[in-house]
Amino acid sequence: MSGANRAAGLLVAIAVALACAGCTRRDAPTGTPYARVAAPVALVVVDGLDARDVAGDMPELTRAWRESAWCPGAHGRAAMPARTNVNHATLATGVYPEMHGITGNVFWARTADPPRKLGAAADFLTETVFTVAAAHDPPLRTALAVGKPKLELMFAATAAGHAVPDDVWSPKDAPSSGRDAATGYATDAATLAGARRLLENGPAFVLVNLADVDRVSHAAGPHSGEAQATRRATDRELAAFVHDVLARPGWREGTIVVTADHGFDATTHPAIDVGAMLRDAGLADAFVVVPDGGVAHVYTRETPRAAATTLKAARQRALAQEGVAEALYRAFNREDDWYDHMIDHVHPDWHVVNVRTGDLLLVTAPGYTFAASDGEDAHLRGNHGAPAETDVPVVALGGVASGDHCDEIHAADVGRTVLGCLGLPDVARLDGGPIPPQSQGRVLRGLCKTAIATAVPTP
Repeated sequence: MSGANRAAGLLVAIAVALACAGCTRRDAPTGTPYARVAAPVALVVVDGLDARDVAGDMPELTRAWRESAWCPGAHGRAAMPARTNVNHATLATGVYPEMHGITGNVFWARTADPPRKLGAAADFLTETVFTVAAAHDPPLRTALAVGKPKLELMFAATAAGHAVPDDVWSPKDAPSSGRDAATGYATDAATLAGARRLLENGPAFVLVNLADVDRVSHAAGPHSGEAQATRRATDRELAAFVHDVLARPGWREGTIVVTADHGFDATTHPAIDVGAMLRDAGLADAFVVVPDGGVAHVYTRETPRAAATTLKAARQRALAQEGVAEALYRAFNREDDWYDHMIDHVHPDWHVVNVRTGDLLLVTAPGYTFAASDGEDAHLRGNHGAPAETDVPVVALGGVASGDHCDEIHAADVGRTVLGCLGLPDVARLDGGPIPPQSQGRVLRGLCKTAIATAVPTP
């Protein structure tokens, strides 16, 4: 790293340290001790880092990936749809979207209200790792450092009992030099400096979101010179962070997991406006369309059973559109081969069918995205959401052992294993209902040095 870069990084770190005096904190009641954890865990999510882009631009992470004692070179699979909110929710719960309920970045609640963003804390249908850690006796201290402001809202307190992390760093804590003016996202350098500050409080678990790769890949395209330079810069910052954390006495047995919430696709064709497409087919009044990058949720204004014929017409029109790779029903359609075109029938491994999922889920072909023609997303040079953007790296460093079944690692597996590494039980549904085994991730052996067997399965 050049002297200029080191100096710039030092200035950001100093500014963050000063600003972090106001970092959000939820202290335990006076006299209530936190549990002592010999092997803390850090989960670092490099937002938008496609596994295909690691080797060329990130030499430090590539070396760690290949030389890790645990599943060297392991590829993970992001949850579908491959969107930020979906996968942060999956990583923080260890269950699939069908269970935690975050099925996209946006959705329609099937009411008179228009579609809205999905991913605030109150939207969860299950607990998160932060809630489970706070309920432990004694509680485990947790921390959150995020480059995107919305992720602080994802892990806020709610009336349903969601607990916030004990210590939080978000872009509002960054100096102006550590925030992107256009998006309000914190730079990776500022976020990692904030995470270092939070580690001084000795958390058992810290979740870190790095936003630079995602931000630049959207704006300039994932294969642009700007995106390549950003990945190189993130690699340097991340390598320094990992070295610093694992050198701390309290982290001699600790584990740092580096992964991503989704990959990226370059947008090389005009955006597909599904609302306009259905309007031209005379079907607009029957549906509410919610575009979400590489997928689009199409909701019928009637029940799916009553709308079977119009849903079939919408599906046929969508498949005739260039750039639409798949069109799948949430429920069976008696007018269109019954179960043959259902999401769960075609892609049983997606685990995304929930009342919040569109009655018809459209998926793009590579190079395409769904967006309203007059919306900001129509002009993005990179986007994500489709299956092609689910290939992500999974790198485990520190207190790890050799792993097994390394060929098929899902985001839900990582999330559930983190709970086990901390000796915590699985998350529970907020309505008290059961979570079937197929809706949970599996436990990844060797990822940490604590007794994963202490995790208590959901009844």
